[in-house]
Amino acid sequence: MISSTTINPNKQFHLEKTFHCHDAQITKCIFNTKATQFITTSYDKTALLWDRDSGAVIKEYKGHTGEISSVDIKPNNDNLIVTGSFDKTAKLWEVNSGKCLKTFAKHEAEIVGVSFNTNNTMIATSSLDTNAIIWDVETGKEMHVLKDSKTEVIKTFFDSKANNIMLVSYDPSVKIYDANTGKMKYNLNEHKGEMTSGKWSPIDDSIIATTSVDGTCKIWDLKKPNQSLVTFSFGKGQIFDVSFNESGDKIVTCGENGSLHTYNIKTLQHELELKGHNGDIYTATYNKDKVLSGGSDGYCRLWDANSGKCVEVLGGAIDESMTTLEEPEEEILNCSFSYDGNSIITTNMANMVKVWTRVIKVN
Repeated sequence: MISSTTINPNKQFHLEKTFHCHDAQITKCIFNTKATQFITTSYDKTALLWDRDSGAVIKEYKGHTGEISSVDIKPNNDNLIVTGSFDKTAKLWEVNSGKCLKTFAKHEAEIVGVSFNTNNTMIATSSLDTNAIIWDVETGKEMHVLKDSKTEVIKTFFDSKANNIMLVSYDPSVKIYDANTGKMKYNLNEHKGEMTSGKWSPIDDSIIATTSVDGTCKIWDLKKPNQSLVTFSFGKGQIFDVSFNESGDKIVTCGENGSLHTYNIKTLQHELELKGHNGDIYTATYNKDKVLSGGSDGYCRLWDANSGKCVEVLGGAIDESMTTLEEPEEEILNCSFSYDGNSIITTNMANMVKVWTRVIKVN
């Protein structure tokens, strides 16, 4: 079921459509490159391909017997996706036909994360069995089992050149492996609590940012891995995630109790606190000079990354001071921009996907 709204000319983005997608919680939602389609995965054990214009389900990817926890789309190739499931397998799919090309089965517990590398030759799976596995996309064969974590591996991230892979697990350290040999290169263990996320700089594969339940974000230079460059701790509790901007000179962190902060990577200084959310903030991301955030208060907020001003609230009614006037449906789980920055996609606990379009203003 879908619904649509009329355009408010005072907004930068207007709500184009609302999709009522699944019978259980949506775990991931991603646009294709042109933002003409998007893929959703859910705890209802389904993965669906949606047409943005018509609102119709184009394809259902059938084969998993457990909840689908994650999905990734092949860089520069919208016709391949990989899904990870609580059935302990990952599957490679041809998007247009819906055909399962390969099944990756080696883990002994639920798979909670999947990712392609940037040159499309490898897939990484992360699992509650405390291992991550790197697979060859062409052959479907296991390349390396990364076994050094003592706790569940929740996320994996390849660097931009696909030479290294970062493992984030439920312990205080982040581990960096050589993706081609499977050998651990660095064990970064300054955090005092479980890890929540980590990201590579988009322009320098020696720079990474890590976050933890200890309430800190650390910046590391892998050329000097014995000690972090700086520790940021301006938050009010756990930090859930971190994102770099496109030029790699700024990051944004989000966390508990409305914590949303930006930092300058060149100067290693705190820049702005973005105030407006009431409650935990689960997701935040950059697009050029804007930051998009969403969380437990049910709103997505669009911020000017230079001034820290909230320029728009997506969801619910607001007044001119950006104060919310009505309650939204449910808390926001994910929000992200399309590749061109002209669309936003959001998911919430009510199993709804909302697609927002940039308003084109004619003089």
